[in-house]
Amino acid sequence: MIHNRAGRKLKRTASHRKALLCNMASSLFQHKKISTTEAKAKELRAFAEQLITRAKHALQREQQGLLPQGQTIDIHNRREVYRSIRNKGVVQELFDTIAPAVLNRPGGYTRIVKLGTRRGDAGRIAMIELVDFSASRDGVIRLRRKKAAPKPAATVKPAAAPVAAPVVEEAAPMVEEVAPMVEEVTPIVEAPVEVVAEVAPAVEEAAPVEVVAEAAPAADETTAEEPSEPTTDSEESKENAA
Repeated sequence: MIHNRAGRKLKRTASHRKALLCNMASSLFQHKKISTTEAKAKELRAFAEQLITRAKHALQREQQGLLPQGQTIDIHNRREVYRSIRNKGVVQELFDTIAPAVLNRPGGYTRIVKLGTRRGDAGRIAMIELVDFSASRDGVIRLRRKKAAPKPAATVKPAAAPVAAPVVEEAAPMVEEVAPMVEEVTPIVEAPVEVVAEVAPAVEEAAPVEVVAEAAPAADETTAEEPSEPTTDSEESKENAA
């Protein structure tokens, strides 16, 4: 008969194996479920349920008033759990949240769900979780999902059509806004034409006035100078005769 061979060594020394179980139990109490190998999950189940049972007994002693005089919480059981779980926040979570949830459950606080093999070394993977903190499951559990690729593809096509339509509608107003800009430029071209039209009459009216005014005195001067020349000739003839 084989004796003293209970449990799994997990290819580790005693101290390494104990540290491994303590860390995994701390993670289980903090996150309520973890994923690991199947062998480690089975070893962790017994270790974690012992700590949960100790926390549940501490809660029962507190409710029944069986504590030593002057104590309001079971300090002894908290210290015993703290030897394995070195995180005060996780210990507080175990005694204040997990213990009241499993108070009426007579053992079996955890559940192991096999997840298949791991890529690379083909190790068997399993998930261990707390029963009272997991989602309710009814019927058969299927790890592999059914193929539903055609359904999302059909729903995506109608959604793409409305997105393209607003792009065309936004381009049309851009062309309509350019037309008023061209109409505003046309008055600027007509303005110089009006200025030239106004200046031209001014030049035509001024030209005749200046020419007539200057021509009239010139004619008077010629007429006035012509009679003076005969007088000078007559005077010279008279002087010569004398």
